[in-house]
Amino acid sequence: MGALDGIPGIKCYAELFHPRGVFRKFGATSRPRTLGERIERKIRTLFPVPYLNITTFITGLRYKAVGFKLFPDHNRTMLDHIMADDSWSIIFLWRENLLALYSSHLIAESTGAWVSVDKAAINRQTVHFDRADFVKYRDRIMNVRTGILERLEKRSYFSLEYEDIRDRFVEIFDYVGLPPQPSALESSPTVRQNSAKVLERFDNPEEVLECLTEMGLRHWCGEMEAVSHSPEESAEIEHSPHPTMLPSAVGGDTLPGDIRR
Repeated sequence: MGALDGIPGIKCYAELFHPRGVFRKFGATSRPRTLGERIERKIRTLFPVPYLNITTFITGLRYKAVGFKLFPDHNRTMLDHIMADDSWSIIFLWRENLLALYSSHLIAESTGAWVSVDKAAINRQTVHFDRADFVKYRDRIMNVRTGILERLEKRSYFSLEYEDIRDRFVEIFDYVGLPPQPSALESSPTVRQNSAKVLERFDNPEEVLECLTEMGLRHWCGEMEAVSHSPEESAEIEHSPHPTMLPSAVGGDTLPGDIRR
């Protein structure tokens, strides 16, 4: 989503329906501080659909497409609304490597940094691998993903795996009916926070490797660079001027999204 924001004719917000606040800018994670921010959050929470309609209408006066990220746990009313409204183009961004997602989630919980815009920094923080906790996390993510996919079968959507972002980025424009802008991928404001060598993210890599070997998932030891400055792990995009994307996971360093025209 960050890569799409700023392209002429497109406006992509970050997480409009995050439980902690209205995050319009990528990289913003702080709670509402001003009275205006607190009032906006309250209105959004009480009246999510009217809030979205007003936001997209105003933004649509200047842009051809408007989008935002939406995770399954952000707002159930909004998730149901987007799923039922065919004027939204849904881009379902998911991550096959759930170990990478799991480690990103643990590191973000430990550091408090859920997204980064520092292109020079790679987080070297390590976390401890707990097999039982990982299996529980994996099963939860898969259950959520399966539920979302079952609902998406009833409508059109664009499925995009995290490591395919670079190769299939131009297809997104095709899907939403806008002129392709392949160079936009290099200007994403958000960056990969953690090492592509997933085992290096843990302080007990031997246990991780043993678990992956038993599960037949040794290929999860590493992860390809999806983009030079990879976005978080889920997002959304467009309606008459706006789209919408749905994430396949709760938290993590990659997101899904939607778009409307």
